[in-house]
Amino acid sequence: MIIGHISNQAYWDKLPSALQKTLAHLAKAETKALPVGRYEIDGDDIFFMVSEYETKAPSELKAETHSEYIDIQFLVRGAERIGWALKEDGYPYEYLDEKGNDAVFYASVPNESFVLLKADCYAVLTENDIHRPCCSVGEAAPVKKIVAKVRKTLVL
Repeated sequence: MIIGHISNQAYWDKLPSALQKTLAHLAKAETKALPVGRYEIDGDDIFFMVSEYETKAPSELKAETHSEYIDIQFLVRGAERIGWALKEDGYPYEYLDEKGNDAVFYASVPNESFVLLKADCYAVLTENDIHRPCCSVGEAAPVKKIVAKVRKTLVL
């Protein structure tokens, strides 16, 4: 997992070009102002979803991984915690997403830790990063978030 602030372009300029391109797009004021929906940067290779929701207790949320895409979770407004653990062999998954959303969900995540994302912060999550997004910081609160999907083959 990589955590950063969108204003630190000198740092994300060192990332692979597909991630740079995506972060540059997310940094634009017009992108942050978009309404809820799905948007394409480069077809199905790089796209993002804008969402608004209330954070929840971690016990109400599933941890997940993705195999085809790398996630960039970017907070536009509000704050949330993201649970994280390194995927290790033998972690039992609860179920595979049958809707074609490139997700595997986990029943339990040993050694899970939490990181805080505030407005204009992002987390880059690969297939080895089990993550539990949307967790509240104390009480449930509204957030606006953009989740970008970058096809793994563009980066690795």
